[in-house]
Amino acid sequence: MVRYRSVISFLCVLLVLLASQHQASAFVHQDPAYSFVETQTQPRAFSNVRNIFHRMGGSITHKLAALSAFQLAPGQFPYLPMDRLDEARSHINSRIRHAHWQLKSFVETIPDTLQTAHSHGILGLLREKLKKSSHLPCLDVAGSKPDHLKGFESHRCIKSGPLAQQVDKVNAELTSKILNAFSKPGWVPVTQKDGIEVWKRDASDIETGSFPQGVGPRKSGKGKFLCVRARGIIDANINEVYRLFQTNDYVLEYNSMCQECIDVGWLDPSTKLTWASSKRIGPILPRDFVTRCHYRRLRDGTIVLATMSEPLPCEEFRQGGEYCRMDVTLGGYLLRPIDHGTRTEFSMLSLANPGGVLDSQVGAMISNMVCATGPITFISSVRSLTARLKGEIA
Repeated sequence: MVRYRSVISFLCVLLVLLASQHQASAFVHQDPAYSFVETQTQPRAFSNVRNIFHRMGGSITHKLAALSAFQLAPGQFPYLPMDRLDEARSHINSRIRHAHWQLKSFVETIPDTLQTAHSHGILGLLREKLKKSSHLPCLDVAGSKPDHLKGFESHRCIKSGPLAQQVDKVNAELTSKILNAFSKPGWVPVTQKDGIEVWKRDASDIETGSFPQGVGPRKSGKGKFLCVRARGIIDANINEVYRLFQTNDYVLEYNSMCQECIDVGWLDPSTKLTWASSKRIGPILPRDFVTRCHYRRLRDGTIVLATMSEPLPCEEFRQGGEYCRMDVTLGGYLLRPIDHGTRTEFSMLSLANPGGVLDSQVGAMISNMVCATGPITFISSVRSLTARLKGEIA
């Protein structure tokens, strides 16, 4: 009898193993080299992706965002060969970074949502929040592309010297540092007027990039000067706002402090060099600066204009009088379509060293005190100009 019991037990175990093997095969593609995601293979694929994430670095919130993002959009992950896991990881991580940014926004509002956490569950809350917050920008360069301008002049393209080297790499690095600065915590509200908000923060921990020798600003404003950020809504679609910044035709209209703006040359179809000067203010000499202006589209449709100073003398443009050279450590604009594309969220960021007598502790105090007025005037002017041009077209 004991012997029969052992045989029966063995047969039961064998049946269980066969059944589990059959069930598992239902989730596997006929080609054993493939195991990634399609609707009918989601359980197996989810397990595979989860295992990859366990081996990856990152915080718990990062992994939670990753798993939640996968649950929301399994169709975004097509079949991928098992021998291309590195590519799979990169492909998935692009989606994850966006979800992580959305999760950070969710965490900021978590006190308001904790009341329903018990009834919905944390993954349910995340799923609903992510669905409703698709309007949040993706503040990284993954999946982004340089935006080629129609005004590109190939015969004016700079093809030698430090600036002509590693153009794509420098542009991506510059854009990444600007997006990182936008998303950093620690911004302190300064003022608000007509729906335009201005923040400031200490710039000592702002990453400004490590560029090749002969590329980028000569002086940094990180030690003394504040980084300023502003945001406002413009009642126009993104293309109507974007066209104001593609050429120099409108610069003097929306930037009241600028008195000259001339294109120096191009580095590629999405990057130009510009010399500009500001107006004289009392005894303060006008500032002039040479900037790299790079145009880029993020994967969610946000347009980035990334700028920083370049060490070109441009003496031929300085014949109008005496100037003091200013350095733009980081500067950028974000244009993001909202309200089904009918309006545009316009954000700007600036960190600069005005040089001369202002490159001092006292000068920095003066510059930092007036940082609130500039962005409000600037965004208000962009609003007015966009409205006027819309009226002319109509």
